Amino acid sequence: MTINKMVSKINNSTISQQKRQIEYWGAENQKKLYDSKVLILGSQTLGQMVLGCSAGLGVGNILICDNIRTSKNEYDFLAPNLRGLEGVRKMEMIEENARKINDNIYIKTLHSKLSKGLLKFLDFEPDIVVDTQNNGLLKEESLDYAIKNDIKHISAFSDGRKAIINVYNGKNIDDIINENEINANLYPYMSVSAGVSAGIICDEIRKSIFRMDKTDLPLENKLIYNIESNERNSLKSDINLRNESLKNKKFLVAGAGAIGNYVALNLALSGIENIDILDYDTVEYHNLARQILLYQKIGEKKSKVLANRINEISGCKSRGFDTKLDHNSRDFIKNNNYDLIFGCFDNQNARLNLSNISMELKIPYIDGGTSPSKGSVNSYIPRISSCIKCKKDLKKSEEKVSCQEVPNPSVVIPNIIIGSMMVGEAYQILNENNSSKKIYFESDNKKRIYIGVEGVSKPGCECNNRTGVKTKNGKENSSQEK
Repeated sequence: MTINKMVSKINNSTISQQKRQIEYWGAENQKKLYDSKVLILGSQTLGQMVLGCSAGLGVGNILICDNIRTSKNEYDFLAPNLRGLEGVRKMEMIEENARKINDNIYIKTLHSKLSKGLLKFLDFEPDIVVDTQNNGLLKEESLDYAIKNDIKHISAFSDGRKAIINVYNGKNIDDIINENEINANLYPYMSVSAGVSAGIICDEIRKSIFRMDKTDLPLENKLIYNIESNERNSLKSDINLRNESLKNKKFLVAGAGAIGNYVALNLALSGIENIDILDYDTVEYHNLARQILLYQKIGEKKSKVLANRINEISGCKSRGFDTKLDHNSRDFIKNNNYDLIFGCFDNQNARLNLSNISMELKIPYIDGGTSPSKGSVNSYIPRISSCIKCKKDLKKSEEKVSCQEVPNPSVVIPNIIIGSMMVGEAYQILNENNSSKKIYFESDNKKRIYIGVEGVSKPGCECNNRTGVKTKNGKENSSQEK
């Protein structure tokens, strides 16, 4: 029996689940995704994130191979039932949960390294090979297989803080197999670079299957993402970020939708214990393509579902609050004494209220926003930077009853990238690296990820009235914008 089970047509269930991205690129392109076959090599955090993101995207036929077993020192978000166990095969559990994300596609896992004979026996001829293994010799084998069979090859190394992503172009073999710059054992409790890499990889999968226009080009050069780099795109680490600086902090994830799923997931995978999630919406079928932790929970409250899911993954102490964020939320936020707030809304008024509350209570606030092909991260640091209201020129708008009322096109790719980068910026802020840079992802930009110009304080805004911030030697630094 083969696993070559192609999706022959897009049925009503598929249209409903992929509704938001079909609105963006059309049913014909969605059909191309459903007809495609992707081989994923490696099942650690990066491989699992690529698998989950690909399932949300609607890639129709996915095979993931690895012979790795569970370790007590890591969390498997697609195999939460195996947490704390050691030496257990995890592929079957990964397959079971990945299928729940999208039951319209075919997913198969194999407890095996790449075997050309096995692929032939299974009659699985991939269109794309994605290698997420942190091993240069294994990547050399997969690249050799891809070259000989004229198959697209996408590769990434990731150690949780930094990542290198390459799309084979006939000239960059050394970049693909060179593992010298990545030490995957350094940060076992981090996933930020894996989340960013998974989004970039899935965008490259999509680009190899179809392109939106002539500017929608694949990566030409290797892409580097490093949260320990001031510019975020250099392998040179010029910032020392301590993981323990976040472990005992308390976070509010405001919004349990597309961005909030990946903020909460990355916090949990990083070993953070105290995570509160606030959202008043319920899970609907079309959410599942982007909000991959909400599977099989149609009609239930997003905040409660997401909190329970990340508790299962890492054993953290997450609480879900089924409530709306408005100007009355000030006391709730103050009484809970949060160290940092993540704004994960697609709602102008919620952003405005959160900006005002964070500024009044002097709590760092990281805001994320996305469109189908791009996104950005803005950070507010009390007494250091301008507020989110000024940076994004937020103004009061007509109230919405629910985010479900505005069916804007949306795709999983920018949401996993932005949600992951937001957690990376939290490391910056809570390590007292007073950086409030605006960070962009753009699918049609050659760099993909880059630093933008930070917005400045608007005349009359309270964030203009910043005082100096004391340094370790007791002196004050000027808080004026540079």
